Order: sequence, then structure tokens, then C-alpha cells
Amino acid sequence: MLKNELYTINLLIEEFESDGFCNDHCKILVNPDAAVLKACQSIREAWSAAMFSVAPDHSLSRYFHYHQEGIREISDTLSGFVPQPAAFKLLNKELIALIDFQQKFFGNFFNQDAVAPTAYHCNVVERLGDAIILLQEDLGKAFIDGQLKDCLLSYFEKMMPPGERKGFTFRSLFYFETLVLELHAMNLAKAGEAANRLLERKLTELNFNQIDFLIYRQQQTRLLFKDIDQIEKLNILNAENAALKLLPRSSMIYDSDWPSFSVMFSGWLAEEITDTEMIIQREANYLQEKLPLNLSVAHLACFLKLFFDEHLFKNSSLKDVFKFMSRNFETKRQPVISAGSLSKEFYSTGQVTAAVVRDMLQKMVARIDRSFFPVLVVIAVRFFVY
Repeated sequence: MLKNELYTINLLIEEFESDGFCNDHCKILVNPDAAVLKACQSIREAWSAAMFSVAPDHSLSRYFHYHQEGIREISDTLSGFVPQPAAFKLLNKELIALIDFQQKFFGNFFNQDAVAPTAYHCNVVERLGDAIILLQEDLGKAFIDGQLKDCLLSYFEKMMPPGERKGFTFRSLFYFETLVLELHAMNLAKAGEAANRLLERKLTELNFNQIDFLIYRQQQTRLLFKDIDQIEKLNILNAENAALKLLPRSSMIYDSDWPSFSVMFSGWLAEEITDTEMIIQREANYLQEKLPLNLSVAHLACFLKLFFDEHLFKNSSLKDVFKFMSRNFETKRQPVISAGSLSKEFYSTGQVTAAVVRDMLQKMVARIDRSFFPVLVVIAVRFFVY
């Protein structure tokens, strides 16, 4: 049978209390420090012996989980003594070391969802102190959106050592440590304008399923929809959804009571995709048949550029022109034109496209001359003959 080795530590505490630990001469414990170290060492030996025993895994899980809870109760009891005697500080330190020992060597039986002792929480924050300070300085200097910055700063404030017990689990503390170290290693202050995008991606990879971060990502995605048509919006939504699927799966999570960030964000994207597809379908049913053009999208965009440069559009913005053309015309290779694709070709017209359009215009000019200025055509012909 597996024994409860914490019984020895409880006896130590009772002996301290019964003697009145402020007394310089402990009647029962001649050397309290040695007794603490010996008791904790016996626990390590008992755990190691349990691993090599014939006990089944489910019994070992209950055994180690029971010890985790016992250590938490003892540690929080010790933390409640003010002022705290040196022997109690040593005991609490050794209890934290026991937790690290169990997590390192018996990780398969470590309950990450158990509530961590307050002293363990304080120890994690103290260990990360320098990294947290430097990371906060990086956030202040980097080109990061204020709303995104607030998401992280509020998280850091929440994870600081509590004045009253908040019951953080080991999982949440492990996650906090991983997030701080990985963000600190990014050197966001030196990332320039890419800092915001890099931070967004890293928090998504780390499964930072904070509700404020989800709202931020939704708002940033909606900004991409500004001044574009529904087809282009659908392309953006599908691209965002595809990018989520490429992210590696992670067992880490900010809040285990909520679904993972990718699940929540992809769920929102799926709703937006469905709504956008319905709008596109309604518009397709409502619109009349489009006028087909014997042009490519690039050639059409070049003609629009010439019209715009020559001020042939009266009181119309390019956005309205692109939307109108995409709704009412189709090219020889693309029955469905998006305003976004027209805009892209409009601003990236090259020499090859311009040469084709120039040839079309020269043919048009020749046709005008033949149809409306035949005398001039005859004179030009005679001039070239002679």
C-alpha cells in the first residue's frame, strides 16, 4: 500500500505550534532545519519507491494527486503565519522544491489542473521578474496597437502575486511562464512595424484564448473588409481560416474553461463566411445579366486608368468605379470580377498591358479616320505613295 509521507511534515508543524515557534529553544526539535530536510527527502524516496512498485497507474495517479493537494494545504497554512519563523520559510521552500521534483520526474501523474500553493505562484513570478520587466518595457517601445497591448498588460496584472488567494492552477502558471519567456525572446522593440503582426501571430500560436484578444482579432479582421466587395471579403475570410488550420496543435491554453483560440476564431470566421456567401448569392440573383467584354481584367483596368487620368468619370471615386464595373461587366476569362482584382490591376499596369491597349486605341483611331474623315485618309494614302 502507498503511504502518506506528508504525515511527518504535519507532525513537524504541530510540534512547532505546540512549542510556540517564537521560542529560541525548541523543546521537541533539537535541529528543526535538519528535520525539515530529512522529512522532504523521505518523501522523494517514497515517491521513487512508489514508481517502481506494482501499484497500477490509476493508483499512482491518486497517490501523487493526493500529495499535491496535501502540499498545497500545508504550504498555504505556513504562508498564513505572520511573522513567519525561519524554519517555516525553509519548509515552504522545500515544499515548492518537492512540487518541481514531482513535476519533473513523475510528470505523467502530475495534475496540472490542481490549484497551486500561493507560495509556488509567488515563486514563479519572482523567477520571471526580470523577464516581465523587460517585456513590459518592450511593449512600451514597440509599434503595437494599444488594444492589443492592453490585453497583455491586463493579463500580467492578473498574474502578479495575489494579495488574497485566487486559486491559480499549475497549468495556468506553466502557461504564464512559457508566454513570458517566448514573448521576451522576440525583442519586439527591435521588430519595427512588424511587431504588431508578429505579436498577433505568436499569441495565436500560444493559444491565448483571452476574450479581449478574440475581440481584438475580430475587429482587426473587419478592418480588412473596408472598401472591398463581398467576393474579396470572402477571399480574405477563407485565407484567415486556412492560416488557422496551418498552426501547430498545442496542449497549452490560457484558459482551459474556454475552447481553444483557433476553435473560437474559426467559428466566428465560419459564421462570417456563411453570411458573406448568402449576400453574394442574393446579389447574383438580383443583378441582371452582365455585359461580356472581349478584354482581360488587366486590359479593362488599363482602360479605366486612362479614363480616370483624362477625367472622363464625373464626380466618381475609384472605389465606386471598381464596384460598378465588377457588378455589371465580365471579361473573356473571368465571368466574376472582384473590385479588389480590378484595383490591383489598376495600380500595377505594366508595359505589356499598356502596349496591347495602345494597339487597340490606334486601331480605333484608324477606324475613326476611315469612317468620319475619308478625305484625310485619301490624302494620307497619296502622301505615302508619292
